[in-house]
Amino acid sequence: MLTLLGSLIGFGSSFLPKVLSFIETREQNKQEIRLMEKQAELTRITAEFERDKAEVQALSAETVALYQADAAEAASLEKGSWISAYRASVRPTIAYIFLLFFVFVKTFALYGMIQYEGMTISESLPLIWSEGDSGILAAIISFYFGSRAFSRK
Repeated sequence: MLTLLGSLIGFGSSFLPKVLSFIETREQNKQEIRLMEKQAELTRITAEFERDKAEVQALSAETVALYQADAAEAASLEKGSWISAYRASVRPTIAYIFLLFFVFVKTFALYGMIQYEGMTISESLPLIWSEGDSGILAAIISFYFGSRAFSRK
């Protein structure tokens, strides 16, 4: 019986290196699969970055081309002519008109709340002036002064 048991243990232990080698190979394959997945993710992220970079470069080139075309057109116009004066006054005129309209609407709303609703100024101002109004006004003023800063360069 002991001989039979010894033979079985000897026979079974001869497969032990193959089993350990199989487990080790399986772990190495898992590691390689994880490495390939990370490389694929890196490739995807790199491709997205390159696409975004190309979009930004295209937008930048388009903006530069627009400014160059605008500068060339402005240079071709005769200084002191009514066309160049009108062309220079378009943005400020639109900004002034919108600002005056904005102030008129807000003033009329304040008047209506005080006159017809019986509210005080401190009660009606928070209802009239919101964060959206601040954003609109800031966008208009920033656009106007920002475009002036770019046109001077």
